[in-house]
Amino acid sequence: MVAACLLVVAWLLVGAWLLVVADVDRRTGRIPNTLVLPAVVGTAAVAAALPAVGGGAVTLALPYAAAFTVHACGGGDVKFAVPCGGLLADPLTALGAVLVAALIAATTTVVTRRRRVPHGPALAVATGLMLCL
Repeated sequence: MVAACLLVVAWLLVGAWLLVVADVDRRTGRIPNTLVLPAVVGTAAVAAALPAVGGGAVTLALPYAAAFTVHACGGGDVKFAVPCGGLLADPLTALGAVLVAALIAATTTVVTRRRRVPHGPALAVATGLMLCL
């Protein structure tokens, strides 16, 4: 019973963190290091013991790193992708999150008629959706 309660609390904290990062990026267009670097370090530490976490982190972060090189997203998006992929802990699920996030961002761009939209909210929603599957 205690373990189940702790698991629920952990998922609520993860959900709250995803929402906070998404909201800050939505409002400011930036993802502060203070919100993501501790999660990046934690992901790296867990990945040392659980390779699936590392596989998910790398799979989700690589497309964002490539997009960063052509100025299609910011460095905060790349850093945010690392723990999001680690949470998914599966390369195929992480790849699905990349596709879902791209679809959300593209749809947001069309609906809002803006050339650029923050990627953090799309990545947070995609991660949350893929965690539920």
